[in-house]
Amino acid sequence: MSTHRDIRRVSLIVAVGQNGEIGRGGDLLWHLPGDLQYFKHTTMGHPLIMGSRTFRSIGRALPGRISIVVSRDPDYCRTIDSLDACRGVPSVEAALEYVGTLSQDQLPSPHHPFIAGGGQIYRECLEKGLVDEVYLTLVHARYPDADTFFPLEYLDTWQEVSRESHASADGTSPSFDYLRLIPPAEK
Repeated sequence: MSTHRDIRRVSLIVAVGQNGEIGRGGDLLWHLPGDLQYFKHTTMGHPLIMGSRTFRSIGRALPGRISIVVSRDPDYCRTIDSLDACRGVPSVEAALEYVGTLSQDQLPSPHHPFIAGGGQIYRECLEKGLVDEVYLTLVHARYPDADTFFPLEYLDTWQEVSRESHASADGTSPSFDYLRLIPPAEK
């Protein structure tokens, strides 16, 4: 789990369809205003670590947060560095090192980053055991045209510590659940 200096914990936040679907062509597969508000409320005041494709799909730094964008392209990292509330870094490890340098003058919760996508970044963070908890929105629908997926298999042994169910807001959008998961207890 989080072993970087000064980092309290590393959380991952994601919304997935029933088969782990998270996107298509750089866009979300659904429009759930309640989930967007949940994302905003949960991540406000925290650093967000994301890949360059996720940052491009958002198109800007999100207010009240610092966007730390992982890219292997040094020119793109310099471009990101020139934006307000953004930092370009070459790796997830470099992102976590940068989080360790943040202060409460910059953010209310500077040492509790959220991994915010996309598929490759999620997989890498789970493979390397960097995640202490997962905030997962499970959308009760399937999206056969999805081209980006979350690696749900990494969560098979994780423990569910909370679940909050939400019915369809308008009768046409899917219902969904908010789950919070933690890794299995070490023996």
